[in-house]
Amino acid sequence: MENNPPIEKWSNLKKWFLPVLFVYVLLFTQSYQFFLSVVFDFLWEILVPPFASLLGYGDEVKNVMSGSGDGIFQYFKLPLILIFSLIIGTLIFGFRRKKENSKGLENWLRVILRYYVSFQMLLYGFAKIFPMQFAFPNEMRLDRTLGEFSPMGLLWTFMGYSETYALFAGLGEFIGGILLFWKRTSLLGSLITFGVMSNVMMMNYCYDVPVKILSTHLVFFALILIAYDSKRLINFFFLNKTSPPSILYEILPMKFIKPKNFMKNLIAGVIIIGIAGTFIVYKAGWLNMFDRPKGMLDGKYEVFNFEKFDSGLKKDSLSENEMW
Repeated sequence: MENNPPIEKWSNLKKWFLPVLFVYVLLFTQSYQFFLSVVFDFLWEILVPPFASLLGYGDEVKNVMSGSGDGIFQYFKLPLILIFSLIIGTLIFGFRRKKENSKGLENWLRVILRYYVSFQMLLYGFAKIFPMQFAFPNEMRLDRTLGEFSPMGLLWTFMGYSETYALFAGLGEFIGGILLFWKRTSLLGSLITFGVMSNVMMMNYCYDVPVKILSTHLVFFALILIAYDSKRLINFFFLNKTSPPSILYEILPMKFIKPKNFMKNLIAGVIIIGIAGTFIVYKAGWLNMFDRPKGMLDGKYEVFNFEKFDSGLKKDSLSENEMW
């Protein structure tokens, strides 16, 4: 049976921090490839350029669609999101200051985090399970020396070389994302996501992949979800103590949910449909990217005959078996 946590009295610091964090998560998630991203992107395109100018940045700041998640526009957008979060969160705290806690807001925060992280994990997991994110090295890439590769180019090459490893990485993301859909499995999903995305984040930083903002936030969001069960995890892994079951939460009182699972199923259905639609569009875009007509480079490395000339200009002809 699912019960709400017992009523507890929060400190003013916690009552202030929770709305600030909630607004930050809400603004960030809706600004980075989620359901209302189109609406919020339009808003940021209006607000970010004058904000950058106010901070003394001389060049024009535009939201350029370059396939990169990071850019000067995004790096100016982050502090702007933080400023709005501090202002709006403080106002919410002022209106709710006399309340003992903000458990309802906290529960909604957990729901948004779970579904957003799940959405991202399934999106990137699908892109690896169905090999679209990384392409096998083509002729132009094979023609280049190792010293000509950028760090990101090197990463994309060795990831694209092995579909099996990309599938393994994608399954980790996919499993973590699926487990985040349900409250009973959300802790396990958060732990898997934290492990997988910590590796992805470090690769992005160490190989200079411009998706540092999103990957860092996904690790941060997974940590927030894990933090709710921190005492249970410490008791189990470090103190050798019994760990009581987690108290599952509801985002709405049960009297507003008829039948009992209607709201849960509705939200899950909307998320799944959104993921499926986004995946179809995402897949179509990647397929079009690699769909090119055959050209003169096709078959360049298919060797059917090999001839060797020695220093005396004597010609030796080797068969394919002799060559290898």
